[in-house]
Amino acid sequence: MSCRSMNVYQTKVRPGEITGVFTASFECVDVFCRQVRDLLPDGFSKSARFEITLLLREALNNAIVHGSNRSLEQSVCCTVTVQKPWVTITVQDQGEGFEWNERLHRQGSTADCQHPMTGIDIMKSMADEVQYNTKGNTISLRKKILSLEEGQ
Repeated sequence: MSCRSMNVYQTKVRPGEITGVFTASFECVDVFCRQVRDLLPDGFSKSARFEITLLLREALNNAIVHGSNRSLEQSVCCTVTVQKPWVTITVQDQGEGFEWNERLHRQGSTADCQHPMTGIDIMKSMADEVQYNTKGNTISLRKKILSLEEGQ
């Protein structure tokens, strides 16, 4: 089953921005992440591209697993905006949301068998800003990216 062949994958590309609306499937996440990575400015280093892609995947995977309960009847909307030096990723699912406040502000994250790192922990460690809407079904991540000339 192909994401694009099911007519459930739509993107809109504008200068400095890409928006995708697609079925809550990991296959569609793969397609969208490749498209975003290919549209990032040439001045971004490989490590910056990796970090942006990791943040994007974590946010989208959380939306699919937790927000959409892996239902192919649900869709996910994502916008990635590049306004140097910032990259902003906003992901919204159709789920009921969750009580994000305590999880987002939890101090310290240790990856061990009793307390494995969660997607939220990974996003907190990599993004400069992490915000949820009140309902808890939309996340916005901001990452400051220095160009190659600036040492990133």
